[in-house]
Amino acid sequence: MAYTFADLHGVQRILFSKGDDGRPRGSNEISGLCIEYYGPRRPAIIGQWISEGSSLTLEQRERITGITLLVTKDTMTYRDRYHLGRVVQVSIFTSTRTEMYLNDSSLSMDEHNILRFQESRLEELSSLAWIFNDVWDYSRVIYSPKASGSQLLTWDPFKISVYRPWIAPQKALFKETNQDDILSSAAGFYGLKYPYVIVGLRLNYESGVSIDIGDVTGPQAPRSIELDRSESIIGIELFKDMLGLVSINVCFSASSRI
Repeated sequence: MAYTFADLHGVQRILFSKGDDGRPRGSNEISGLCIEYYGPRRPAIIGQWISEGSSLTLEQRERITGITLLVTKDTMTYRDRYHLGRVVQVSIFTSTRTEMYLNDSSLSMDEHNILRFQESRLEELSSLAWIFNDVWDYSRVIYSPKASGSQLLTWDPFKISVYRPWIAPQKALFKETNQDDILSSAAGFYGLKYPYVIVGLRLNYESGVSIDIGDVTGPQAPRSIELDRSESIIGIELFKDMLGLVSINVCFSASSRI
């Protein structure tokens, strides 16, 4: 097993490596990245460098604000406990644009694990870790607080992160880009395999910013939530069965359901 990581600050260029025949990763899989920096820092290779594919060049003041990884579900190894897969697509979000590699529209979100990492007004993307062996990849973005004394903690009462360590929790704030940009509406999305299970949320803010959590490629739930600026959210109730999340109640002056 190998452990690699790279800083996400001051990035000048990102080069993507794909696999090849007879190598530990196939030609339709991303084996690793090479990250070059502005200034005197040496390039950092994370994952496995096998065959150079595409590249992405960033302007000097262009920041990486989000990374989304699409990972296969078919690799179930490591003592038969962890359902770890291989990276087949990487999306890079910057302060000015979005780039995707491999740009394959046939990849189904429902058939892959989606790992989304997005900055907020409280946290920024600090580094990218890529742990791997000859069978699977385990990639994670490390966050750091934008201001000292502020830290976001994930509440995990059912110990999901212990039993499913391959997942990556997403975070969305009621106030997003600044203290005045508040959540204005939210909609749920059903999965394709189980059409009554909520697998994703789309959160819309007054500024026009939209944040997706989970898979939002399926049908939208018939009811959504519209928030008034004068209302305060006082509670959220989640209802699930053996297959997943089936209902969300958001409580303010009157209860609403997605």
